Amino acid sequence: MSTSARINPRKNYYEILGVLPSAEDVVIKGAYRALAQRYHPDRLSGDQLAANTHMTDINEAYLILSDPVLRSQYDKVRDPITSSSGGSPSFDSTMTFEVEQYRDFAGKLHDWGYDRAAIHAALVARGVRQPIAQYLADAFASPPGED
Repeated sequence: MSTSARINPRKNYYEILGVLPSAEDVVIKGAYRALAQRYHPDRLSGDQLAANTHMTDINEAYLILSDPVLRSQYDKVRDPITSSSGGSPSFDSTMTFEVEQYRDFAGKLHDWGYDRAAIHAALVARGVRQPIAQYLADAFASPPGED
């Protein structure tokens, strides 16, 4: 390993950042920045220990996924239970409700010219779960007017 970072294959770094395993570097960086702004302990009132722990997880995930060597090593050793197939998500009733709740917001971002990565990052920053954010970002991936 090129750095002192320790890979924890039991953690799903992709889920922590709210990105798919196939996410490009720019998507990973955008998700990290959005989450870092949202969960930074200096911005949160309340349980500072929980905020620090969450921010530590976000930083660890970004450290691993932003480094091509560490990311490759992580992909090889991570637990298959936490692996994502990268296929279409199967939504339960709660997730279907969440899709409906954020569909208009994603549509407005699309109409304002946001691309897939920006829509995804904005949804994750609002606390939308990763599979739903990805589904909505993909749904509005075509340029405005080409739906």
